[in-house]
Amino acid sequence: MSTTMNSTKVIIPCRFSYAHIWEPDSINGSDPKYSVSLIIDKQDKDTIAKIKKAIEQAKEDGISNYSLLVANKTMPGAYEALKGSADVFLYPGHVNAITGTKLCEELVQEGVSGVVAGFTAKELLTALAVALTHFQKGKPFFVNCYPRVVTEEGSKEAQRLVDTLMEACDSEWRGLGIIPGSGLRLRDEWDMYDARKKYQVPKMEGRANPACRCGDVLQGKCKPSDCKVFGKVCTPQHPVGACMVSGEGACSAYYMYGRE
Repeated sequence: MSTTMNSTKVIIPCRFSYAHIWEPDSINGSDPKYSVSLIIDKQDKDTIAKIKKAIEQAKEDGISNYSLLVANKTMPGAYEALKGSADVFLYPGHVNAITGTKLCEELVQEGVSGVVAGFTAKELLTALAVALTHFQKGKPFFVNCYPRVVTEEGSKEAQRLVDTLMEACDSEWRGLGIIPGSGLRLRDEWDMYDARKKYQVPKMEGRANPACRCGDVLQGKCKPSDCKVFGKVCTPQHPVGACMVSGEGACSAYYMYGRE
């Protein structure tokens, strides 16, 4: 039995969308084809790096039936947009595992405090305890509470892959609007794998519900329960705003555990 790994295949956590797997379907008048879109967490830098490596291998092997609908985001612009809205940032460990901690350390000079957290219950509680302890001292701080995975320089290989395949672009954040340079798109030399160009996918624009206060929740201007649609029209089963869509969203967590 061969033990050779196919580097164009990536096993990742994701959700299916527009799954035309039982019968072929035509997209924008093209010939009917079997297809499926995979939805991947925009902030999952480890998975994104694996996909980028697979793209490089696909190009080297001359594989053409391989497409990506890219909607990745980067965090620096978001931190700048939100830095006045929180006492302490709980930085996502899976992002810092790739990017390193340099930006977080630089933000301390701007008065922004934060800790990098892991994902187990013990790691999360440790990060919260460290944040509370340092916050009481009254000075900006940064602490890496996930040192078994996160280093100061991050993953140089993953950074190289992202820089090789992608370039910055403006991107819209639900509740925050357009943040310049906060998105990623495939560079022109990789456009043969860009699903938007390959299948002429029309521009997609979301419309926020005017009753939803997701932006205010994200910026710490109100509690989820202060929103008129929270728990009524807006629930995890029928989300109105971004903060209720994911189990990690503030409104979703508040709905499950924080309501009085």
